[in-house]
Amino acid sequence: MAAILLASSARAQSSLVDATRGLDLNRFNTTVGSGARAWGMGGAFVAVADDATAATWNPAGLAILQLPEVTLVYVPADDSSFDYQGFTSQRVPSIEGSYTGFASELDGHYIDYASFAYPIVRENWILVPQLSYQRAINRDFRITQRTPSFFAESTQTTAVQQVLLERTTHSQSGYDVLAGSLAWSPRQEIAIGASINWWNVDVELTDDEQISGFTTSGQEVTTIHRRLDQKGDALNANLGLMWRPIPQMAVGLVYKTEFNLDIDVLDVTHETRLTNSGPAEATNDESGSGTIDWPETIALGISGRPIQQLLLSADWTTTNWSKATYEGDRAGVPVDEPFPGGAGVQSQEDSRQLRLGAEYALIGETFAVPFRAGIFTDRQILRDDAGKTVDILGYSIGSGIAAGGWFLDVAIVRTEWKSFRTANVLGVDITPRGDGQIEAVGTRLYVSGIYRFPQRKRPS
Repeated sequence: MAAILLASSARAQSSLVDATRGLDLNRFNTTVGSGARAWGMGGAFVAVADDATAATWNPAGLAILQLPEVTLVYVPADDSSFDYQGFTSQRVPSIEGSYTGFASELDGHYIDYASFAYPIVRENWILVPQLSYQRAINRDFRITQRTPSFFAESTQTTAVQQVLLERTTHSQSGYDVLAGSLAWSPRQEIAIGASINWWNVDVELTDDEQISGFTTSGQEVTTIHRRLDQKGDALNANLGLMWRPIPQMAVGLVYKTEFNLDIDVLDVTHETRLTNSGPAEATNDESGSGTIDWPETIALGISGRPIQQLLLSADWTTTNWSKATYEGDRAGVPVDEPFPGGAGVQSQEDSRQLRLGAEYALIGETFAVPFRAGIFTDRQILRDDAGKTVDILGYSIGSGIAAGGWFLDVAIVRTEWKSFRTANVLGVDITPRGDGQIEAVGTRLYVSGIYRFPQRKRPS
C-alpha cells in the first residue's frame, strides 16, 4: 500500500509542483519592461517612455533624450509565496479522502537593466542610438517547498497514511537580451524607433526533493535530484511609434516581432528509493533540443498632462501565446506541443494586460520629487483546473528625486492572484470539498539610477 500511496502522491503533487513553476512562469507576462519610474506607474509606460529604459517599453521614446545618459536598474528583492490548502474526497473504495497542504516560497535578486544612450541633436531633427542589457525573464532565484499530505482508508477513523514532500530549487541566470536601439524624430510631434534584440538563454537549475511516506506498516523515503540546464539564442525586433497630437498628450504603439528560440536542454533526474526491502536507484535522462516559436506582442498606450505637475497614462498589451509551440526532441523522441503549457494542455491563452498609472511631481528650483502609483491586471497563459482564466492583480507605488544630472527612483510592485487546483489520486479526479484554492502573492523592489551628462559649452 505504501508504494501505491507514493505513486498516487507523486501524481497529486505533480499538479501542485507545476503550479509552483508557474510562480516564475508569470515573468513571461509581467516583465514587459524595466525601470523604477515605469513600474512605479504600474508599467503604464508605452506612451511615456521618456528615459533610457524606453528601449524595453517603446524604443521611439528614446527620441525625447537631449543629453547622453547612463542607466542602471537593480531588483534587490523579488519574493513570492504560494499557498494551497484543501480537503478532497473521491469515489475510490479503499480511500475515504485526502488532505493536502502546500506552501512554497521564491526569493531572488538581480540586475534588471543597464544602458548608454548618446543623442545626436540637430536644429530640425534628433537621432538617438543606444546599447542596452535587460534581464527579460529572471531565473535567478531560490524556491523552498513543503507539502504534507494525508490519506485515510474508509475502514479507519484516523489518517493512517501520510506523505511529506520537502523541496529546494536553486536556479541561476535567466533569459537576457542585448539590444541595439535607434530612435529618430524628424518633427517634435512624432518619433519612430527600433531595437534589434539578441536573446541569450543560459539557465542552470538544480532541484532536490525528498518524499517521505509513513503508514502503519513502515516508512518509504524517495530522494530525487534533478539537473536542468537551458542554453539558447535568438534574434527579434521591437518597433515603436510615438505621436504627440498636442504638447500635453502622447499616443504610443509598439510591435514586438515573433521569433524562433533555438534551445538545448540538459534534463537528468536521479532517484533513490529506500524501503523496508532495501534501496533502489534509477536515472532518467530527458535531455534534448528544439525550437520555441515565440509569439508576437502588440501594445498601445496613451498619456496626458491635465496640469504640468500631473502625468496620467494607460496601456493595453497582448501577446499571442495561444500560437506558441515547442518542436524538437526530448530523450530522442520527437516533440511537438504547446509552449509553455506542455503536452497535457488543451489550449493556451493569449496574455492580456491593462495598466493604469499616475505621477505627481513636487518641483523646486534645483530638484524635483515625484510620487507615483499604478494598478494593472495580467491575464495568464494557462487556465486553472476549473477551466477559468487566471488574472493577476497588481499595484505599485514609487518615488524618487532628481537633482542636477542625477535621477534616483524606487518602486514597489505587489501582485496577487487566486487559482483553483485539484489533486489526482490513483488517476481518478477528486471532487473538491472545502477550500481548494491556490493563493499567490509577489513583491518586487526596483531601484533605478540615471546620470545625464551635462551639455558641452560651445567655444565662443
